[in-house]
Amino acid sequence: MRRKRKKKKSEGGIKTKRYEYAFYRGDTFIDVGTLDEIAKRQRVRVKTLQYYASRAARKRYKYYETTPFVVKIGKVKAYNAINLTDFATTLTF
Repeated sequence: MRRKRKKKKSEGGIKTKRYEYAFYRGDTFIDVGTLDEIAKRQRVRVKTLQYYASRAARKRYKYYETTPFVVKIGKVKAYNAINLTDFATTLTF
């Protein structure tokens, strides 16, 4: 009889890497953003966009003008709110 493994709870919530993607339909650029943002704006599921970004989709669909595909651009940088006085002191004229 197998024992069930207990899931470890991460402290401070789930941390995920976030990437920016570009969404194309053929040669036409459609949208850019995270998968969640593109899914909302284009009314497509996130799983569908993940599939369009996969190797399997590129192998399966030959290039057509209407073939959708997604390209990973890079990591999303987190912008922290900074105090304007601290920012002003770092500037040099």
